[in-house]
Amino acid sequence: MKQVVKKKKITIETTGPLRIKGGIRGPIEIPYMEEISVIGRMITSGYKVIEHLSDGRKVQLTVQNYNKENGVGDLRCVLENVKSAKTIIKKNEIRPDKSEKVIPIIDIYQPK
Repeated sequence: MKQVVKKKKITIETTGPLRIKGGIRGPIEIPYMEEISVIGRMITSGYKVIEHLSDGRKVQLTVQNYNKENGVGDLRCVLENVKSAKTIIKKNEIRPDKSEKVIPIIDIYQPK
């Protein structure tokens, strides 16, 4: 079943008065949770909105991705996990005698 996203952790990089937020001045540099409907209005009004993902990455929100679950199962996330797994394998390789085979020790990384 598809999960419905209702809020996202965001920052706003737009400077000046943010009328949708009651006229407070941007940018808002500390991440906070915001309703998807408000994020949609911000983006269509021209504000630069950045989503902060749970794995530490940041994604600029657009009309195409503001109401989607970004970072879950996307190709970049998979590739980053593969690269980090290769790094872990290289760091943990056992250096045996020449008569033995190299056996990598694999730590499986799963994002929260």
